[in-house]
Amino acid sequence: MIATCCGYFISPASDGSGIPVMRALFAGVYQNPGDMLSFRTLIAKSLSTVIASGSGLSIGRAGPFTHLMAMIGFLLNKLALFRRVNFGQENYNFIRAAVACGTTANFGAPLGGLLFSIEVTAKYYEIKCLWEGIICSSVCILVFNVISFIKRDVLFERTTFPGFDMDMEIFAFVLLGVVTGIGAGIFCRVAMLMRSVQMKTFAKLGLNGPSLKRRTVHIVSICLITAILTYPIRIMRISDRQIVNEVFRDQDLSFHQWTQLSEHPQVTLFVYIFIKFVISILPCGAPISAGVFGPLFTIGAAVGRLYGETLMRYWNPTQSPATYAVVGAACFAASATQTVSTAVIFFELTSQLSHMVPVMTAVTVAYFVCGAISPSIYDIMAGWAGLHSVCYDLNEHVLSQKVAQNYMTPVLATFTTESTYEQAIQTLNTFKTEEYFPICDGAETQLLLGCIRRYDLEIAVARFIAAHRKQMPDAKDPNVSLRVQKLVSKILDIDKKQTATVENYSLVDFQPKDASSLTNVLELGPPFREYTFTTVPVECYPPQVR
Repeated sequence: MIATCCGYFISPASDGSGIPVMRALFAGVYQNPGDMLSFRTLIAKSLSTVIASGSGLSIGRAGPFTHLMAMIGFLLNKLALFRRVNFGQENYNFIRAAVACGTTANFGAPLGGLLFSIEVTAKYYEIKCLWEGIICSSVCILVFNVISFIKRDVLFERTTFPGFDMDMEIFAFVLLGVVTGIGAGIFCRVAMLMRSVQMKTFAKLGLNGPSLKRRTVHIVSICLITAILTYPIRIMRISDRQIVNEVFRDQDLSFHQWTQLSEHPQVTLFVYIFIKFVISILPCGAPISAGVFGPLFTIGAAVGRLYGETLMRYWNPTQSPATYAVVGAACFAASATQTVSTAVIFFELTSQLSHMVPVMTAVTVAYFVCGAISPSIYDIMAGWAGLHSVCYDLNEHVLSQKVAQNYMTPVLATFTTESTYEQAIQTLNTFKTEEYFPICDGAETQLLLGCIRRYDLEIAVARFIAAHRKQMPDAKDPNVSLRVQKLVSKILDIDKKQTATVENYSLVDFQPKDASSLTNVLELGPPFREYTFTTVPVECYPPQVR
């Protein structure tokens, strides 16, 4: 309850995994990342992640860590030591490096975490940003190992398996890939079905809109079902990390809880997989900070161990059941999230490069099997959040049936190269809720050249008025908004105090011109220094229109 209240009272942006939000941010869905990466969201996400992780729910931390590190990177960028432009591609590269650090901190695998962060958050990635992510991940894993040494604790125990010789047993790994791929596909499909049932139930209860009552009903129901299913089975009380280390260990299952239901631990292991499968689906889409990768990891490890134990009973494989547990964990997590880089994470976690062939083969098979059944769990969660534009489940046939006009909204105000300051003032007063205005080459052709933020337009008007306040008879036009007048005062104050600290450099470097009327043509680009100009954080503003 406390975790979901963080999202309701502090910041709703803290709810969910965080990976769909990062994917939408890098895709340009959020033109202004202030809400998603604000300090309030950081506080809410931190509290919700810690409290939810200790609540006993079957949730992961990969997504929340990714979002947390992105917020820390964004806020660090505002410090004088790290300051760049407020928005723009450089700032987004800064956030991308932070995201890589978040995944590294969760897995303890720098290269795998970096590749995973690229695969789940970026549709397009600039290769020049790779070294920034590598440096960030390297420092992160250094601190991670230092803390582990001080605590005398490790995330996952190192495995020591016999080497793999290419023989008929490769088909056993292929079959494991098929099994885990089907299981991951069922997981995603059941999650979609559960969401549909939840929405219908909320509609019947009259809980259609976001409210504290709806959050309460949702979270209480999840906690109640989880408690009912897990309390009678003692093995369900053991943490995911302990379970993973247990099934990865190249020896018999040693926990005494394995014999609660039967003298054969495999029976309890099967029950564990079933219950873990159910309780891991329940938090998906819940109004708390919760990831999904950790439970997928654990389910896959348990499935692989059960598969290996079964082979040992009816066949005589050369590889131990623990080897199949490692491969099963990689396959289940990779197929459900549709990320091949998960295999690299497992190579780093287990240090078993000798098993590269079976792991990569099984992961590839599981990837395609799950992809034929269902979209990835991250695409599903992005769809629940209304971020359908960043989902990867659209094939060419579906795209060919879509028409642009079905997704377009009419633009009521545009600027051209001939627009005046007077028109800019009228537009700002008329369209008070618009945050961006398109810039076209002409009123008739309407060829899009770029766009400008409302705040940048206000700065352009304020800079012009401040520079020509003495020559312009209409400088104190009553139509000029109070916000613009405050910007004028700030600009004049900066002009008087040249040594003052300037937080927004786009307010300075205005130059008086011969013109002295608001009917002058609006200037949206230099003469002021180009690197101080702020604009939308996408590379769709090619010409600096003047």
